[in-house]
Amino acid sequence: MSTLEIKNLQVAVETEEGLKPILRGVDLTIKSGETHAIMGPNGSGKSSILDVITLALYGETYRFHKPADHVITKHANDCLAEIEFALNGIHYRSSWQVNKETSEFPTMQLQHLLDTGWETLADTPSQVRKSLSDITGMDFHRFSKSMVLPQG
Repeated sequence: MSTLEIKNLQVAVETEEGLKPILRGVDLTIKSGETHAIMGPNGSGKSSILDVITLALYGETYRFHKPADHVITKHANDCLAEIEFALNGIHYRSSWQVNKETSEFPTMQLQHLLDTGWETLADTPSQVRKSLSDITGMDFHRFSKSMVLPQG
C-alpha cells in the first residue's frame, strides 16, 4: 500500500524583522485510496504545503513559473525544500535547493534508503524528475492534477 507521509513540516520566511514561521510541525499521512482536503483561512499555509511538496519532488510549483525567483524571500540567499516518502516499502528523499550566492540554478537530488544509509539515485533536476516519474508513475502535471484543486 502506498502512503504519502509528511512529518514535522516547517516553513519560514525571512522578513526585515527576522525569520517568520508560516507552518510549524505539520504532520500529514495519506494512504492509497484516501482523499484529504487541506482547508483553512487565507494565509494559513495551505498553498505553502503544496509548494514545498511539489518543489522538493519536481523542482516546480503550480503557482510559480520559475520557483527560484519566487520562493526565496527578499533578504535571503538560499532555500531548501526536502521531502521523505515511502512507496512499496522503499524510503526515498527528494530535495530541491538553490543558493543565490553560489549559483542562480537550483540543484536537486533523489536518494533511497539502504541498510547502510542514503544512496543517491539522481542528482540533476532532469534525472530526478525522470526517476520520480518512473518510481511513482506521475510527472509534475499528473501529480499536481491529483493533489491540487483550483481555488476560488
